[in-house]
Amino acid sequence: MDDRPHSLPIVVVDPDEHALLKATAECADVNLGNFIRCKVIEATETQLLERRLVNIPAEHWDRIERWFETPPRDIPALRRSSAIPPVPSPRPLTNDDNRYAFDCQREPLNRWFWDHAWQDQETDIARTHVAADPATGNIIGFASLSAAEIKREPPPSDGIEPQIWLTALPAVLLGRLAINQRYQGLGHARSLMRFALASAVSFSSNIGCFCMLTHPLDDQVRTFLRTFGFEEIPGDPAGGMAIRIIDLEHNGVGSPSTVRHNNAFNETAIL
Repeated sequence: MDDRPHSLPIVVVDPDEHALLKATAECADVNLGNFIRCKVIEATETQLLERRLVNIPAEHWDRIERWFETPPRDIPALRRSSAIPPVPSPRPLTNDDNRYAFDCQREPLNRWFWDHAWQDQETDIARTHVAADPATGNIIGFASLSAAEIKREPPPSDGIEPQIWLTALPAVLLGRLAINQRYQGLGHARSLMRFALASAVSFSSNIGCFCMLTHPLDDQVRTFLRTFGFEEIPGDPAGGMAIRIIDLEHNGVGSPSTVRHNNAFNETAIL
């Protein structure tokens, strides 16, 4: 990775827009350049995390087909993850949860959890599962899951490419997973990830689902995902990552005990 600073294209704004940006930056007690930079990055991260439709250029779709047909992989680290101590039983987010006391030290994740998680829950856009400290009720961490799709873009025209039979793959999106800073470094992220993966397997037993996909924001997150067997989505220009349901099942995620745990959970919150 090139760590050198990079410049961005110049953005032209009218006088009223400039005055608004300047006034807002002053209210935030930061200079205008840093204010714009932070807001652009925040908006970009939010847009990426909510990317439920992954379009793969037609010229790279053969890579998706090969990925689809690849036999299940052995992922030793994923098998070992079954020994991770469970996080306090994840449950559906409720409107009574004190979301505003949560701070994972990443502003886009915080703001979504504070301002949008409950709205998405009520409107069935995404399901957010939380783990709470049994002693205090504080939110330890959360994971949001929703439906997604990997799609060939553009789709083949009728009668033009009859050999193409696979044009889209259903998926579960792990939109966000975050741990409260007070509970970081204790293995809760790995435990909550294991729960999210098992939920995807449980979901796939009732409705067709090829993989769980997600969009890492940085190399640290990407490395964390690789320990669970996630790999780059072939041909995705945005660098999304995914793990196939067949690989999760092959490595013991969704074993009978795990399925029983998640079915009990799903009685109260359908993914």
